[in-house]
Amino acid sequence: MIVGFVLAVMAGIAVSVALFQRLYRFRSRGPEHVIPYLRAGGSEELDSLVDSREELYLSLNLDHEQFVKTQINRIHLTREKLRRRGHNAVIFQEWADYELERSRQTRNPETEATAEKLFNLCAQFRMAAFWIEGQLTLWQIKLLVLPRAKAPQISRLRKIDSFDLLEAYQQIRQTAAELALAYGGDFRERLQSAL
Repeated sequence: MIVGFVLAVMAGIAVSVALFQRLYRFRSRGPEHVIPYLRAGGSEELDSLVDSREELYLSLNLDHEQFVKTQINRIHLTREKLRRRGHNAVIFQEWADYELERSRQTRNPETEATAEKLFNLCAQFRMAAFWIEGQLTLWQIKLLVLPRAKAPQISRLRKIDSFDLLEAYQQIRQTAAELALAYGGDFRERLQSAL
């Protein structure tokens, strides 16, 4: 019953977010509307949050109560870092959509292929990030309601089947950098430094 309620709330939030994005997103996100909207991700921080060795170290060196509190804080931070990367994936996906349309008009197959790859990588990342955020939320609720319960391993969420959270975002960054080459100048360097 509680799980059904939580899933209904999450679905309601997802619909609200989708409606909000539909109303406020760019119809044509050109390159001038990419860099100013990106959020720094702090890649080292997320790497350490999903590192199984660090998590094992914490579980062995903290008592249960301290480890549960630490995991709740790590869940909060993981969700924040994931939201930043998800936001950037939205920006890159909208830019890729713009570039796809533009490359079809200019008949540039290289740019079209890169833009399509970026679009698909972002879509996959966003779906996985949504699922991971949902799992983190359920774990957080569980720890708050049942403080004596076994603390979950956040590091398990790094890899889901063939999807690797850190590797997928790195592929997005690399593909966005490839797409930025079409604009020459220092656009690629500015893009990479914004992340």
